[in-house]
Amino acid sequence: MRYSVEDVRNCSPIDSPLPSRHGRSRRGRRGVTIIELIIVLVIMGIVAVATVPNLRIWTSRMRLNGATTHIRASIVNTRKMAITTGVRYCLSFAGDAGHASGSDRIYLITLTVREETAPLSGVWTVLTDPVELAGWVNNSTTELYKGISLEDSASSTSFATINGCAGLLYNNKGFLDNPLTDFATGAAGGKYARLTLRNKSQAYVEQRTVWIDRGGNVRITQGPTSVPKLGGV
Repeated sequence: MRYSVEDVRNCSPIDSPLPSRHGRSRRGRRGVTIIELIIVLVIMGIVAVATVPNLRIWTSRMRLNGATTHIRASIVNTRKMAITTGVRYCLSFAGDAGHASGSDRIYLITLTVREETAPLSGVWTVLTDPVELAGWVNNSTTELYKGISLEDSASSTSFATINGCAGLLYNNKGFLDNPLTDFATGAAGGKYARLTLRNKSQAYVEQRTVWIDRGGNVRITQGPTSVPKLGGV
């Protein structure tokens, strides 16, 4: 079918059979309206508001679990080293005195590993190598585990000083030489020493407790009141 010049001139844009200069029909062109754009932005805002709090909880919980696992690994590795080398080792811990403040700017976990320089000498040297046995610090400078605090003596063992060691004292057989008072933790029936970590970056209290028996074995529970079952992890 052929069109005359007059036919093309009288044809409306909607009925025009001719393509546009970009090769597409004008009928296929349509932009995004302001209303549609606003609706999309509102939906995105709602999703963000609903997601951010959950993301904060998830992040802080991962830090709490990470700090707990790190302490457990340090204890296990030190015990293995004591058995392997036949030397006594001392693990000492320092917590944050302001842990109950609820501020994630006030937190501290200091873990130090020491090796006895001579058998039964009570003289210790701080280990920095191998890296698996090197101590570590979590505070506002390192922010290794931001907002995670080691609780005070109300939920963690206050270790007595014996042979110059105020902490977990592993003998050359991998057992603990700590006095009985270090294992008198109320509901645990005197079977465990304990280290409790708290997540301070959340309004609610969330804790993890590392339990150590006299054999040097380690177990983890949700908090200091949940005594681990025999053989539990």
